[in-house]
Amino acid sequence: MQADGIEKNPIEWVESAMGTRVPKRVHDLGHHELIQRIHGIVCGEYKCPGCGSPFLEQHYPSSRCVACGAPLPRICVTRSCGNRVEPLRVEDERGGVRWYEPYLDCHECQKFSGRSQRSAWIENITPPHIQQYIGSSYHWATTGRQGLDESLKQWFTVERCGADSRCHMLYVYGEEGCGKSVGVMFHAAKNHMSNRIEGLFYVSEDQLLAANANKYADQRESKEDAIALFAKCSGTKMLILDDMGNRSNYRPGQAELYGRVLGERIRLGRATIVIGRRIPIDGSPFGWVPGQLSSAFKHSGRSIRVSN
Repeated sequence: MQADGIEKNPIEWVESAMGTRVPKRVHDLGHHELIQRIHGIVCGEYKCPGCGSPFLEQHYPSSRCVACGAPLPRICVTRSCGNRVEPLRVEDERGGVRWYEPYLDCHECQKFSGRSQRSAWIENITPPHIQQYIGSSYHWATTGRQGLDESLKQWFTVERCGADSRCHMLYVYGEEGCGKSVGVMFHAAKNHMSNRIEGLFYVSEDQLLAANANKYADQRESKEDAIALFAKCSGTKMLILDDMGNRSNYRPGQAELYGRVLGERIRLGRATIVIGRRIPIDGSPFGWVPGQLSSAFKHSGRSIRVSN
C-alpha cells in the first residue's frame, strides 16, 4: 500500500509468552531495551527512591522495586514527548511515606493539553442536560441555591479548590431536581475555561460502576476503556462524581470501589466534588463505605446542602 509515494509496512503481530498479541518489533526487544523504553531507566544504574535498591534486569517483568514495592517511573504517554514521569511520594500525618503509580503524562504535557483542548474537554465531559447551562444565565436567586453559589465561589477562587483551606472534597447533596449538578458544573466549567483549574473530569456513578465491571470483561476494548476511565479519575486535577450513593443498597465490591477512588484522591489532596442525595450522618456521607474514607472526609471535606 502506498500513499504520497511512501510505502507503509503493516504491523507484524506475534503471540507473547502470556498469550497476548504484541508487535514483532516489540517482541524481539530484550528486557534491557524494553525497560528503558517503558520506564526510561537503565538496569543496574537506577536506584529506587524509596529504599535505594538498584533495579536489575532479572527483576523484569516487575514494574516495582522488589525490595520495598515502590513503583518505577514511566515514559510520558504523549507521542514524541519522551519525558520521564516519576512515581508519587506522599507523606502521611505520622511521617510515613507511601509511593504511588506515576501519572500517565508529564507535567508539561498536562499543561499543554489543558490549554489546547480545553473547549473539547468541556464538550466531552459535560452531559447534555448540563451542557445547555454552561455559559448561560443560571437562576442562583432561587431559594436554596444561593448558599451553593456562595460556597462554590469561595472554594474555587478564595480557597483555590481547597488548596488553602485543606478542604479537598466537597459533598453537594439535595433532593432530585434541586439544581445541584447544574450548579456545580456551572462553576467548574467556568473556572476550567478561565484557566483557574487545569484539569476537569466528570463521571457519573453508572459510568463508574460499569467501568468497574468491564475491568474483567473479555472484550479488550471494554477493558482498556475501563482502565482509561480509572486513570482519569485518579490523575485529573479535579474530579466531579455525580449521582453518588443514590441506590438503596450496594454490593461489597461497589462500596469498596468508592473507598479506593475517593480515598486515594482525598489522601493525595486532589480537588474532588461528589454530588448525591444521601444525607450525611455524623458529619460524613460515606458511613456506608468500608475503610477510612468517612473519617478522612470529616478532616478534609465539607458538605453543602441544596434545597428546592
